[in-house]
Amino acid sequence: MLILAALAWGSQAFAAEEAQRPQQFAEFDECRLASGEVIAPCRIGYRTYGALNADRSNAILVPTWFTGTSEGHAFLVSPQLLDPQTYFVVIVDALEAIAGVGMLTAVPGKLSQDIPREDTAASIEERGASYPKSIAETWDVQRQAEAMISHNIARDYDNDLEKAAGVIKAPFLIIVGEDDRVVTPGPALQFAPLIDAKVVVMDEDCGHGDPWCAPDKFADAVSRFIIGR
Repeated sequence: MLILAALAWGSQAFAAEEAQRPQQFAEFDECRLASGEVIAPCRIGYRTYGALNADRSNAILVPTWFTGTSEGHAFLVSPQLLDPQTYFVVIVDALEAIAGVGMLTAVPGKLSQDIPREDTAASIEERGASYPKSIAETWDVQRQAEAMISHNIARDYDNDLEKAAGVIKAPFLIIVGEDDRVVTPGPALQFAPLIDAKVVVMDEDCGHGDPWCAPDKFADAVSRFIIGR
């Protein structure tokens, strides 16, 4: 099961304890990207919480959001949301230098071509130069932003959402903020009926931060979805 979430949840003491879990690494000869580029060699960082059950049916994969890390996402592992007493939670770091992952040395040409707004890459580079971070961290921010901007789930299906929906078999829960201006809800709401997804529209007057403003509502929706209610 895949959880894409943004929730400030759980007690600080519990989150701090879970954050101490050691980071582990999966080693690969190479990681082949959707753009056709290859990262070689490739290390992917991750942290695990809880234990895998006998029939291997309680695993939850949590990918990190923009600039996030597995350590920073430990607060999602809590009795109120992803309970490690029930689930085997795997939080995977993004492909980034600060997680010890091999990186490319240049922006792939194909990726730049996929970005519809011509000045996007230049804008990211200009802003990145002002970041009070290391060169590696600034590069991570730039690359992650470029990947998100160019992401298109229908790209391999003639840009047809119905064709893309036809290959999706897993159940989906889509949670959006009605006034979100960071990740506008329109595309997700358009896609939802094509995959028969459950939809929760939050309207807490907090924009992208709606889950933080109504954590109980958010946690209840996610918990019910996980247990199939």
